[in-house]
This record gives sequence, C-alpha cells and structure tokens, in this order.
Amino acid sequence: MSTQNMPPAVGERLPNSALTSSGGQQSTLHGEISAPITIVYFMRTANCPICNAHLRKLSTEARAGAYLDARILVIVPGDASDATKVEARHPDAPLSIRASQTAHAEAGLFVKVGFQQSGTFVVDAAATIALSRVSTVPVGGFDHAAVALVIAEPASPPRT
Repeated sequence: MSTQNMPPAVGERLPNSALTSSGGQQSTLHGEISAPITIVYFMRTANCPICNAHLRKLSTEARAGAYLDARILVIVPGDASDATKVEARHPDAPLSIRASQTAHAEAGLFVKVGFQQSGTFVVDAAATIALSRVSTVPVGGFDHAAVALVIAEPASPPRT
C-alpha cells in the first residue's frame, strides 16, 4: 500500500492497510469494517495517556448507546504486542484493537514535531469517510460530539 502525503478527506476511502490482532491474526482495515458505520481511531502509541483516555470515552459512550450500532476499531502503531498492551488497559471495552506497522503512514498520519499524529475517522461499510479528525496535538485526535453527530445524522453534510 502506498503512503499518502495527507490524510484522506471526507468522501474518500481509508486505505486498506494490513492489521494484526493481539493474537497475531492478520486482517485488513477494510475487512475489519463489518458494520454499516465504523469509528476508526488511530492511536499515537500504545502508552499514550491521552489516547487511552479517548478509548475510555469511546467505550463509555458506546455502552451508553451514543454510537448506535457502530463498530469501534482502534489501530495502534506496532505489532501484536502493542495491541496486547492496549487490550490489557481496556479489558472489557467494546473495542476491536488491532496493530499495524504501516497503517498510520498509509493513512497520511505522520510524526510531526516529535508526535505521532492521531486521528478519528467515521466510515461507512465501503470505508468511505464521513468524518475526518486528525491532529498532531494529542488532545485533538478525537471529538466525541463530532462523532456522535455524524453517526446520528448520517445524511447530513460531511464534516472535516
């Protein structure tokens, strides 16, 4: 898969990156999109405290029904051991956690000013982006209100 210079925009598709589960099973990003709506969250690192706080918020809101029946796919840079670290921090979370050595770069998320960019994408079953939120500053990579709004009103204009 080629690397993008910038993250894909609303209306474009996320790249079909290779993913690995904590158990070492291989899959692809498109293969992991098994619901009509999927929230794809790209973590900065397995140990990022802000990213882990975002995962707690995603879990809490999913359990409360804020995301309807959306699947939540978390991609951590690295390998199966990195996915295992994240799963250990969120053992009962309704999250699918996968690792990838290449997905961040393929999605145009790079290391800038010393930080791996993080981001949230809401996609449909064809991996077409309805919401794109990318940030170099860790706190900016996720916005619950924006995610909930685009899920609740899928026919509304796309949001960036």
